[in-house]
Parts: sequence; C-alpha cells; structure tokens
Amino acid sequence: MTHPGLILADELKTGQLSQRELSKSIGMLTSLLNETIKGKRPISPTLAIKLGSLLIGTASYWVHAQAEYDLYQAKVAATIL
Repeated sequence: MTHPGLILADELKTGQLSQRELSKSIGMLTSLLNETIKGKRPISPTLAIKLGSLLIGTASYWVHAQAEYDLYQAKVAATIL
C-alpha cells in the first residue's frame, strides 16, 4: 500500500509545479509538504481540499487514499500484535 504522499510526489514529477511552488500556493511550509511527500505525515482533509482546488486530484480522492492507507497500516499492526 502506497502512502498518498508518494502519489503526490509522482503527480508533481509529471506536472508543472515544484514542491516549493506547491507549498507556496497552498500556504504550507515546504518542509512540512516534503515530510508529507516522503510519507512521514498524513494528507489532512485541509490539505486534500487545497490540492483539489489546484486540480491535483479531488479532495475526496486524497481523503480516501489517506483513509485506505491508515486502515492498511492498522491491519498490519493488528496482525503483528
């Protein structure tokens, strides 16, 4: 299961925005966006809305992708315990 931040990284590679440009456009520190892109931070509903407003997927897509990732991680953790 892929963290949605890694999906966002792929989107940025094929698009017209750099991480810095995206962070500026959505009012997010570049360092925090970078942590999200590396899979260290979740995509929050607020970030999902901002990404959707820039036509980088839809807010629903990002929220769903994060929820699916979180559920998968919880299942993995429950299996280990």
